[in-house]
Amino acid sequence: MKYLSFLVLLISNVLYSQIKLSLNNKNSAVVFWDDMGNYNFLNKGLLDLDTKYGTYYLEYQNDYVKQIFLIPKNIYIYMEEGVGNSLICKDITGYENFQFNFYAHYILDNKVSKEPFLFNRSYLGNNYIQDTKLRDNMINKEYLLQLNYLNKYKINHKLSKDFYDLWQKYFFYKMLEKKLYVKDVIKQLPADYIGQLCALTREFNQDNLLFLHEYKNAAEILAYLLAISKEKNFITTPEKKFKVIIENFNNETRDYLLAKTLETVYTQSWYSDSSWNQLAKLFFDTCRTSIYSDYVEFLYKKRNQKYASSSLLSISQNLNTFEKVTNNCISYIDFWASWCAPCRAEMPASKKLHIEYERKGINFVYISTDENNAAWIKASEQLEISKLSSYLIPNPKNSDLIKKFRINSIPRYMIIGKDGKVINADAPRPSDPKIRELFDELLKK
Repeated sequence: MKYLSFLVLLISNVLYSQIKLSLNNKNSAVVFWDDMGNYNFLNKGLLDLDTKYGTYYLEYQNDYVKQIFLIPKNIYIYMEEGVGNSLICKDITGYENFQFNFYAHYILDNKVSKEPFLFNRSYLGNNYIQDTKLRDNMINKEYLLQLNYLNKYKINHKLSKDFYDLWQKYFFYKMLEKKLYVKDVIKQLPADYIGQLCALTREFNQDNLLFLHEYKNAAEILAYLLAISKEKNFITTPEKKFKVIIENFNNETRDYLLAKTLETVYTQSWYSDSSWNQLAKLFFDTCRTSIYSDYVEFLYKKRNQKYASSSLLSISQNLNTFEKVTNNCISYIDFWASWCAPCRAEMPASKKLHIEYERKGINFVYISTDENNAAWIKASEQLEISKLSSYLIPNPKNSDLIKKFRINSIPRYMIIGKDGKVINADAPRPSDPKIRELFDELLKK
């Protein structure tokens, strides 16, 4: 599988900014990280985004490059894929702006290649575990090199202090991510070193940085570290993590971490409804940030609503069954999710197929395995999936449908006959020419 690298876009959120996106490579995508730290894939065109905080955080993904852009307010920006599998950011005059394309120059000048996973870039080898000063020195050295390049770039291109400050914070919390990520080796680390890491709570009172994925991720890692460090066996519970968060974090950062803890366990079958509801009550008594309380209220209603294990939920929130939505039709079933890049890549071909064959008698059914109802609805709208054809499995972890058809990975396509029997359990994708041959044969019968 090809490595997916990332483009981070830090975009000031103001009323009259316009960002137009043009994507041509089917293996590329742009992801928006929302206020809850969940990602949403975006289509090309004018971006319609929403965030409480003053900056959007997006990632551009393809098989080759990693770029970061900082785009100021009150400006029209056109972003298009160019030569070398990169995303080029231009202003209204059509010229590149060095401020916009900062991270592209950073990776080019520093020959930054594919970024490994967090575990592999956090210096957790035996030599670093035995010598934690060496570990810290290596992490700090990387950070200082990044700041040195940032400062020279700012001077060379006469960029603003605000530009420098924002990127300094990006690199700083990226550094803290690596420093705090020790959960797999925590038993082998000295107690005083763990104490030094836990003391970094002082760096997480920056509610205005909650747009920044690195800030949120580092805060989540620290909250987990604080919780397990208090236990002899380094195993914690959601209740203990809640207590640690309330004791060590404040204001919106605290509310975000509490909401993420509830989100993590709300779909877990091992965690009882009564325990989750007790935590939710404590959350509502503590939280003072509306975006997080609204989100947890949505989770609360969803968790406490009882669904049959074979249910499908429509966009209008009505319950259906698989048999009902495929009744007396040759049906092409698409199992997908909002977070699945290959699923989304197939949607333009699926739309063409849908238009061509629906009038000939093929019933198209899109079934999402999303655990986030809002993400499913938003993605359905972005991808222009017909509301009459889009359904959600309300509780995918306990779905009889998932078990019956052995949906272990997505995208997955199936063809169901008029009699309800499976004709093809692993049908060709919409972009595969063979699917038209199959449809044509079935329609002759």
